[in-house]
Amino acid sequence: MRSGKARLQTGYGLEHRASDARDVAGSGSAPANRLLDALLRERPGLRVHCEPLRVAAGRERPATHVYFPGDAVVSVVVRLSSGSATDVLTVGNEGFLGVAVWLGLARNLETAVLQRPGSLVRIPGVDFCRTISGNRRIRELLHHYTGYTLRCGSQNA
Repeated sequence: MRSGKARLQTGYGLEHRASDARDVAGSGSAPANRLLDALLRERPGLRVHCEPLRVAAGRERPATHVYFPGDAVVSVVVRLSSGSATDVLTVGNEGFLGVAVWLGLARNLETAVLQRPGSLVRIPGVDFCRTISGNRRIRELLHHYTGYTLRCGSQNA
């Protein structure tokens, strides 16, 4: 890209696996994601589904995974009806990409633009939703984060 920023398409189809599976949620040398750490405290079984990655540009795909940045930083961009786009949220080690997956939507509603390359953890959406199902604390954490993302989007749009 001309701007020097890698664009992650609506499916967040990220490539390049990390070389060491210990780098999941702060268990190794990769920076931890605070939200994922909280989810893993509630549902330790979720760890088996975590796949560490190094961020690379992706391709458009249906919403099939959730992503938890470690030291990567990603901007969430929404395309407006006028054809222009607006940056509505920046996601780092405090949040995740894939709210649409958690909500059960077939496609992501936004595009992600990589601001800073780095590590992240990918979890298949089916495994994520099944593993966290029925946990009130996790539902509360994800509701708060989703509310935060909606508030940011409405302030920036």
